[in-house]
Amino acid sequence: MFYAEPAETDSEEDNSAAPRCTCPHDGKLLIDEIYSVHIDELFTMLFTNSQFFMDLQDMRKATNVQPGPWCDERDGTKTRVVTLTIPLTQTIGPKSADVVESQTMLSCSEPGLLYSIDSKVENKGIPYADRFYITIHFCMLKCSDQKTSLEVYADVKYTQKVWGFVKKVYADVKYTQKVWGFVKSIIDKNTWQGLHDVYTSLKQELRNVIDENANAPHKRKIKNRRKSRSSPHKEDAVAAREKVKTLQADFSLLIILGLLVILLLVNVYLFYRIWTLEHSIASEPESFCDIGVKTSIDYQSLINKLLSKDYVPSNEIDNWFESIIATIKYLKKAEESLQYVISTKLTHKT
Repeated sequence: MFYAEPAETDSEEDNSAAPRCTCPHDGKLLIDEIYSVHIDELFTMLFTNSQFFMDLQDMRKATNVQPGPWCDERDGTKTRVVTLTIPLTQTIGPKSADVVESQTMLSCSEPGLLYSIDSKVENKGIPYADRFYITIHFCMLKCSDQKTSLEVYADVKYTQKVWGFVKKVYADVKYTQKVWGFVKSIIDKNTWQGLHDVYTSLKQELRNVIDENANAPHKRKIKNRRKSRSSPHKEDAVAAREKVKTLQADFSLLIILGLLVILLLVNVYLFYRIWTLEHSIASEPESFCDIGVKTSIDYQSLINKLLSKDYVPSNEIDNWFESIIATIKYLKKAEESLQYVISTKLTHKT
């Protein structure tokens, strides 16, 4: 859950005992939210080399991200430097800019209660980059064990170099003021647009990640409960389907084996018929070859001999034709049976 209103304390004693941020909170307010997360965890997400921080830079398409470690200073503060390269969307000008962010944790910060961090952002590689910088203040305050208030303020600061640079180029004071106003408006517009985009996405990502982490245990419990309830029924259904598939496979195998046996018997029958035919031809007293090798051939007598019933009986020829026709019928039936089995097998698979 996320809230926009500030957290309420229980008593005036708690208000007096709680640490207070010494920063004046100047600038434009970019984030003012209360998140359901411990303050130390939120600090780790935003100001360390955490997975959330690296994922956020990937969303910005930043490269060469180098977050430095926190170092203790003599005045009680802690500092670190973060450098990265960000892409620019302008059609004219450079396509990327180098960013150096110097972060300072103020001495009023107390781990587990308050984190007050000032950040100075300087750009390099863009027009007028050395004429301005951005100040950002992060104020994280503990509301409860699992609630933290986050406020982010930003402002654009200009150096004296800008005014001096414009005065050197243009001698007329009025014209110089107009030019400076035009340059400043461009810088302000682009800078505030970039800050708005960055911290809007930061606010949204914080909501998404914290909400997912809060709901993850509940979702896992529901998922495990559903699995425990539905697992016996699923196992029975799977076992039944496996049995049906096994029976179908066995039945198909029996059909195929039966067809193979039929084909084998048909082949044996054909072999027997061919063997008997060869035997009957070999037993004739005179064959076609014997007739053809004679030196003197009487064609009329040859025709008469071929047409005579003594040479090849007509009933034998009829038997040959019947055997061939029966064999063809058996083969057609076997082919149709095989096609039916194959189509049935494919239907079961689909």
